[in-house]
Amino acid sequence: MIALVNLDVIREFFPAGVGDRVMEECARRLKDQARFGDIVARAGGDQFAVLLIDLPESDSGLARANELFRALRTIRVGDVVMPIDARCGLARGRPFLLPSDLRFDELYERAERALTRARAFGTAVAVED
Repeated sequence: MIALVNLDVIREFFPAGVGDRVMEECARRLKDQARFGDIVARAGGDQFAVLLIDLPESDSGLARANELFRALRTIRVGDVVMPIDARCGLARGRPFLLPSDLRFDELYERAERALTRARAFGTAVAVED
């Protein structure tokens, strides 16, 4: 899960519609960063869900999270360049493949808990094991 933590500030201080344009540009950039098979979706509010498919067991996802952050670093809307402050909640698991694997809703809930911790502690990324 990725949340844009300064979206409320953007919506408060910029004209109507700028926040929506920021979200649209963030969605486009996240989709551009997706690999074949990855899924990017708007999860509501200021959040996106990014399902990274086929990460090696040794990969925690932190490198991919950093790549996504770099893609979102600044957004230009008209003549204004805005810094984007984002937080990420990571959860590892394989949904649907084997009976012992997590269901998608379980994986999603774990990512939301990690995102809540990242927001609460002001860290860029939190991981839910």
